[in-house]
Amino acid sequence: MEGEQWVELLRPFNSVKTLDISEAFVGRITPAIKILARRERATEALPVLQDIFLEVPQPPRPVQEAIGQFVAVRRLSGQPLAIHYRERRRWWHVRGEIY
Repeated sequence: MEGEQWVELLRPFNSVKTLDISEAFVGRITPAIKILARRERATEALPVLQDIFLEVPQPPRPVQEAIGQFVAVRRLSGQPLAIHYRERRRWWHVRGEIY
């Protein structure tokens, strides 16, 4: 998907306060974050977003830069958000139960 397609995909979720992005999508969603980092588009998608959880302990530099710009623009728009990094979750599935 291209950046604009991601923005369109995220647009209907206007009441989302927390976004949890798995490791597989961190790099893929970066083009959308760059688009939303433009001042005039900062709250176009996910207008009430407060927290982003990234399933990577240390994202690649382009991802860090895009997120940094997005956070700065959101702060200037009066809608700050927090970025959280975490290690990959480890779930064990046994007979339909999660342990």
